[in-house]
Amino acid sequence: WRQQLYVYPTKLENAVYTQDETAGEVRAADGILVTTNDNANTVFDVSVLYRVRAEDVRTMFEAFGPIPIEEVQSLHLRRAVKEAANAVSTRYDLFSLMGPKREEASRAITEEMRKRLVRKGITVVHAMLGGCYPSSDFQSKITARVNAYIDLEISRLKQEIAEIERQSAVVQGEAESSARGLQASQTKDRSMEMLKLDAAKAAVEKWNGRLPAISPRPGQTI
Repeated sequence: WRQQLYVYPTKLENAVYTQDETAGEVRAADGILVTTNDNANTVFDVSVLYRVRAEDVRTMFEAFGPIPIEEVQSLHLRRAVKEAANAVSTRYDLFSLMGPKREEASRAITEEMRKRLVRKGITVVHAMLGGCYPSSDFQSKITARVNAYIDLEISRLKQEIAEIERQSAVVQGEAESSARGLQASQTKDRSMEMLKLDAAKAAVEKWNGRLPAISPRPGQTI
């Protein structure tokens, strides 16, 4: 009578803070707003894997008081996520945080959250940055950068095609030159043979059918 039982999960829990109103712990836009070093304020989805170890239950109760774990997750854990994410996000610009540096930033956020929550009885296993929702201005910049990258790739491909066509033209020119040289050589040989045949024919036509009256012998001078 007049006692409340509070249950803390010692198994692995996943707290999801997302702008998707159909997902997450709160069925509402609940993403984390972070600021990057290019002064962009952008909402990110964040997922946090955590647990309360059995030996830390009393520590957690003393830190948060007599409130359910769901309230701890939706209020206190979310606040820790926001603080840790903003402590890390200022190291990056938005383009890096959306792309190649996202995994690196997630590891840094995990470490920040561990330092903030371990003394309150919460063990953070991993925090992950998910999808983001940039403003219309940054969306335009993203589109412009993507278009510029595509134009650069197209230009590079055109250069490669031009180089391949140049090499093909050189090879084709060498082949045609070799073919002309071979054809000229064959024509020359054929022309000499025709001249010999013409000379032999003229000699046959000129001969009256009689052998010379005097035929030279070897070593004899006439």
